[in-house]
Amino acid sequence: MDDIQKRENDRLINYDTALKHYENGKAHMSRKDWNSAISDFQAACSLTEGEDDDVREEFCSSLRKACKEKQSSQNLDERMIPYAQLIEKIKNEPSKPIYKIAALWTEPSFITSGGNFLTKEEYAEIAAAFAFFEEYELLDRYIKEGSGSERDKFNYMILNQIVRPQFSWREPTPLSFITSKESWEKMKDPKRMLEHLIKKGADFNFLDADDNTPLSIAQEENLTEAENILIEHGALLPDEMKSPDDDGRHDGWS
Repeated sequence: MDDIQKRENDRLINYDTALKHYENGKAHMSRKDWNSAISDFQAACSLTEGEDDDVREEFCSSLRKACKEKQSSQNLDERMIPYAQLIEKIKNEPSKPIYKIAALWTEPSFITSGGNFLTKEEYAEIAAAFAFFEEYELLDRYIKEGSGSERDKFNYMILNQIVRPQFSWREPTPLSFITSKESWEKMKDPKRMLEHLIKKGADFNFLDADDNTPLSIAQEENLTEAENILIEHGALLPDEMKSPDDDGRHDGWS
């Protein structure tokens, strides 16, 4: 069997396994077992990574729906407990790179990639957590962890990559996460953090998974202070977006 045929066989096996996970996920959804549903839908998405078709889109859409259901049954403070615990651990290890601490953090487990690395989305989640808890020193320390010629790319990634739906079903960037009403109203001084993120290079026109910009979210949720800051910096609504990409998306990992 040549390499091309083997890859195609592996692809079909992955699809078959992904479909089984998807069916299991739907069964868990009917029983309102959100954690099990999320696990199966995540597996289906992972097994079909790189595929560009309606089937994978359905897998990942189902993952978002399961995450939305779970998150609607929790308040934000509950959801952020693992990140608050991680922050305390990071503070206790000031000389160790933050991404290395996070990659090995398993109590409680919230990193899904496993091993000694993080996915792009998980890198962004840590930045979003720092922003939400208004940890300026940790956020700046994290931003500086990129090295050499990759530093700018690393900095841009952690601020302009959408998070996993397990963190927030809306799949926002760190900036979009704090400009949601849910986050904004729990923070002590969200205006300061919003200005800080913009100063550090966060894209205030980034389109999230539902093609919303931070400005459109702020307007929808009547966050006048956030709206004013974003407009002052030149933020746009989705229908005003013009990008080199055909779909108008600003992509933090391009």
